[in-house]
Amino acid sequence: MSAPRADLERSDTRWILSTEELANSPSRRDGIKAEDEKKKRRQTVSFIEECGKKLKLPKLPVVVAETYLNRFSTG
Repeated sequence: MSAPRADLERSDTRWILSTEELANSPSRRDGIKAEDEKKKRRQTVSFIEECGKKLKLPKLPVVVAETYLNRFSTG
């Protein structure tokens, strides 16, 4: 059974964070600088891609992992 259209539309907005929400993320509250966080994200994305290559995974699961990393490490 599929979700009602209104629920889908509401859930889509949870993936879009405002500039204010990003500026007040848990990382910022913990004192982690934006540049330091970006560097760690880049390193982690590189690690995910390296693992994907070594495991000979299709690109899709690698991209999904990177997307989840970026989405759930922001809020």
